[in-house]
Amino acid sequence: MRFRLESEVKVNLEGNHALLAGHTFEHEIATAADLGILGSLDINRGDPLLGWDTDQFPVDLYSMTLAMYHVIQAGGLGQGGMNFDAKVRRQSIEPEDLLHPHIGGVDMCARAFLTAAKIHEEGRLAEIVGARYAGWNLPENQAMLAGMESLDAITARSEERNLNPQPRSGQQEHLENLINRYL
Repeated sequence: MRFRLESEVKVNLEGNHALLAGHTFEHEIATAADLGILGSLDINRGDPLLGWDTDQFPVDLYSMTLAMYHVIQAGGLGQGGMNFDAKVRRQSIEPEDLLHPHIGGVDMCARAFLTAAKIHEEGRLAEIVGARYAGWNLPENQAMLAGMESLDAITARSEERNLNPQPRSGQQEHLENLINRYL
């Protein structure tokens, strides 16, 4: 804020850092995109059982597809890009061991991107998610999200309307099965 560079700075997100923070890569991408700060991606992963930064190459088509889906939903990476901040590890010590993970990682990203593009083009996932959160598009709810209403005003309106929201299904398994059909 001091130097007014908020619109100039973007974030570089790393899949393994999301894991270490207890998030998913796709969640961090979606959040950064919503905040207008999505910059670039380090396409690497970690081992969820280890708890430190292992910088491994991507191998999970499901999570990488969701990550690429959110990149597409955001309109791309703009001037940012993707890189492998990953290294040959463990018993991989031969010169050809440098090739296999890079080839596999690029193939994984390409396949995930093509799958995500199809999900995006067909629109079913966006349709379901849009319907779930449609109420937030109402003017009064947009004002609430923009911080244009005080908590007291929101409380008073809720009490006046005698709101009693009931839980409703997030259809998690339905959505997971939808994604699985593309894989």
